[in-house]
Amino acid sequence: MKLFVLRHGRAEPHALTDAQRRLTPSGREDLARLLSSCRDKLESVEELWVSPLVRARQSAEVVCEVLGRQVPTQVTETLVPEADLDGLYQQMYNSHCETLMLVSHQPLVGELVNDLCGTEPGYHPLGTSTLACIEMEFAASGMGELLWLRHPLM
Repeated sequence: MKLFVLRHGRAEPHALTDAQRRLTPSGREDLARLLSSCRDKLESVEELWVSPLVRARQSAEVVCEVLGRQVPTQVTETLVPEADLDGLYQQMYNSHCETLMLVSHQPLVGELVNDLCGTEPGYHPLGTSTLACIEMEFAASGMGELLWLRHPLM
């Protein structure tokens, strides 16, 4: 499986609840630039799994805009910031997807990338609008190989 792990774009600092924080215009632009710079590598994405938080869903919309197509999207609680990796691994194990993109938040994306790749916590930093590409036979701790990690283009 090829797995793309995307941390949402920069969001407004405050809203009524954390779940309602929206992307800022510059966050949307950073994300679009990053995704456009590696669009050819993303053409094979079969599905998007997205956190239910507004900024992640808006980031998934930017993915579809950049790719120029509607990618089948599944909104899932397994991608909220405090989600458990075991639940996400189980969901990925049950998937028949060959190329998948996850759109989520810290601390989950950092924990996921480092756990899959068998690296120390914090080894691979994932700021907003950061995209990682991992290849693996199946989703489990230490079973992934980080192919590349891209940060927003300034």
